[in-house]
Amino acid sequence: MHYKFPQETVSTSAGSLSSMIDIVFLLIIFFVVTASFDQ
Repeated sequence: MHYKFPQETVSTSAGSLSSMIDIVFLLIIFFVVTASFDQ
């Protein structure tokens, strides 16, 4: 998952934000998989 941001507005926060979004998506997928296995 790669998110493209305008280089003029966000240069350093773009990388940390995209990695944070990737971690959130992984956590959501993990919780959904564990919830489906619990049921």
